[in-house]
Amino acid sequence: MQFIRPMIRQNVINKIYKNLKWGGAFIMFEKIRGEDARFQDIYISLYNDFKEKSKFTPNEIFEKQKSLRGILEPFSNYGNVTLLKRAGFRDISTIYHNICFKGYLAIK
Repeated sequence: MQFIRPMIRQNVINKIYKNLKWGGAFIMFEKIRGEDARFQDIYISLYNDFKEKSKFTPNEIFEKQKSLRGILEPFSNYGNVTLLKRAGFRDISTIYHNICFKGYLAIK
């Protein structure tokens, strides 16, 4: 979803919900923004630390961030859960969370 323009994400989630059978599940993994600037700064720092420990150079890290500008537009956890609820999902659970990545399980 994070690569889909924000203005059409709700329509996509709505279509997914509509096409699921009752009891069907939707699994969504997303990069998330922090709930406020403090959390966002910490997420970025921790994730960049992880990349450095994974042997990425500072230039590679910078170039990756630069290449995603205007393409990757993640929502906060609240924003993602709100999209799911607006579509009709009521049973939503986190199935994965690591720094700024989160996995959701939503059941119709």
